[in-house]
Amino acid sequence: MLTFDLILYTVMLLASTAQPCQETKLSPSVPVLSEIVESFDVQNSTMEEALRALRQHDFANILIGFEKIAHREGERTESLSLSTKSATVGEILDKLCQQSKQYRYEIIEGGIIYVHPAHAESDPLGLLNIRISDFVVQGKMVPAAIIVRIGEFAPELNSYLDRKKNEYYSRRGISPASPGAIGHGNMDPNVNLHLRNMTVRT
Repeated sequence: MLTFDLILYTVMLLASTAQPCQETKLSPSVPVLSEIVESFDVQNSTMEEALRALRQHDFANILIGFEKIAHREGERTESLSLSTKSATVGEILDKLCQQSKQYRYEIIEGGIIYVHPAHAESDPLGLLNIRISDFVVQGKMVPAAIIVRIGEFAPELNSYLDRKKNEYYSRRGISPASPGAIGHGNMDPNVNLHLRNMTVRT
């Protein structure tokens, strides 16, 4: 369904003060930007593909959150090509964003690189701006399961999604489908998260 797919599409691809990419200053306080990538090469790639390639150089330290510009599935909206030797993570991000013009990045708490649209077209329905009064997640659960079940933990978002879902099914004269079960395992991390008065994006 379009509404639910869009929120999953625009949240996290890979699980501060904002600066335009071309103005980012490398600093000892942001060591990830100074990390050297010996060889980086992408050709005719999307930003999503380029960030995946960058993460592969150091999964432990290059942590990237990606808010994707909404578009139809399979539609390619850009073509990025970059080949570097012994460049820093910051230099690579700068060059990718300079090519794209659609994205910028910032460093958020914990040294996570947050790549997001330079303008407001990522979330035309305003899903990520819905404010949640009380968001509580407790127990063993992987981050991907939290994202899939985010409506369950965020009542305001759930109400919006339910309304849109019912409108969608009503227009097409079909019966709502039941969601599949989300399994949990003993190896899942223990989550204890309690947030108040924050947007879905935050």
